[in-house]
Amino acid sequence: MPDLKYFVAVEPRPGWPSLVQGTLSFVPFGLGMVAAMAAAEYPFEVTPNLRLYRTIYSAWLALALLIPALGLFIIRGIGPSWWNAWRLYWTFSFLAYAVHLYYAWFGLFESQLPLVSVHPELYGVGKGATTLDLVVAHQSPPIAYSNLVVSALWAIDTLLSWLIPGERGGRGGWALLVERWVTWAWVLASAVVSSVYFPKHLVSVVLGSAIVASIVLSLLVRISISILGNTAPAVAPNHVSAKKVRS
Repeated sequence: MPDLKYFVAVEPRPGWPSLVQGTLSFVPFGLGMVAAMAAAEYPFEVTPNLRLYRTIYSAWLALALLIPALGLFIIRGIGPSWWNAWRLYWTFSFLAYAVHLYYAWFGLFESQLPLVSVHPELYGVGKGATTLDLVVAHQSPPIAYSNLVVSALWAIDTLLSWLIPGERGGRGGWALLVERWVTWAWVLASAVVSSVYFPKHLVSVVLGSAIVASIVLSLLVRISISILGNTAPAVAPNHVSAKKVRS
């Protein structure tokens, strides 16, 4: 039976990521963000909506970076290098998501407030509606407030991953471990539901499916390591090396 300690323990606590790890995670984020911002200016329509396309493309980038981030979370306990790889992709995927959130709230919805003030009935809101009112009316209260909560949790967890690198054996204790799993599960559910169950483009479906595949693959890897660890031959208690005997 798999040893569940591999899913919660992160020992020893990692140091800072290496230059190679930072490069392998930052380059996809940097190039992807440049491409997302630049591609939005390409005239796909007669009157292209710059804010709309930047909202969409930054969301795709966040989903793409979540493929390794969500998968690596499960196997981050293998060692410090795996932990660092996870928190790098976790951080950059959040930054891409933050850009998406900015363009969605302050680009798309806030830009409609002047029209809303004139014809609020067209948007299903009352007079004096705010950006939050528009978001809630467009997404429905459960989805809108769920997105707000997961955004806050993701931001907090990203910050904690750099300030408190240990979990069960570190300063955060079990409280940090629970917070981290809740955040991971919420981000995973939000990403899959928005991309697979409520897709607006084939690209979102492909990225969401890739996230699910990465989770399955990481679970198989983690369980295999756990089984191999349990079946490894134990060293007899009275075993002493010849070198130690001579000393």
